[in-house]
Amino acid sequence: MLKTDKGMTLVELLLAMAIFSIVITVIWAVLFQGLNYSDRLKNTSFMQQEANLFITSLTRIHQTAPENYTIIIDNNPNGTKITIESPGMVSTFSNTKYFYSLYTSGGLELQEVDNEDDYIFSYLSDEKHYIEVFPNRIDLPIKIVITDRENINSQVEVETIISKIRG
Repeated sequence: MLKTDKGMTLVELLLAMAIFSIVITVIWAVLFQGLNYSDRLKNTSFMQQEANLFITSLTRIHQTAPENYTIIIDNNPNGTKITIESPGMVSTFSNTKYFYSLYTSGGLELQEVDNEDDYIFSYLSDEKHYIEVFPNRIDLPIKIVITDRENINSQVEVETIISKIRG
């Protein structure tokens, strides 16, 4: 008599399920890591754009200001808003996702300075930090650090010297 097997044994079924679950787990891990990396990269890109916008605006004001302008940041470092005030122009940078920090070229936080040779006057008032800049007399070495509020290890730094052609 001929015997034909029409079906799978329990062992074969369990083995197939185990292999399938391992393959699905590997695919899920790769997909999940890719999505996380994409989100981090997108956030870093937004922070870089924010820093570039700030530096571009500050450069434009520094190069076109007739006399002086003021940079105002609350709670430096980790401020929530930076304002640049110049005669006839006010630019404000604020994003609820980020902290802003300004530093001098030496990497130190902006300190109170009143040095007539440098023509940068910095002072604290009302929980805000004011930096008075005279672009006709100096170049402005500055570094801005933008930090993600949700992930403080994610930050973008831009350091530059902003100058004005003096004639």
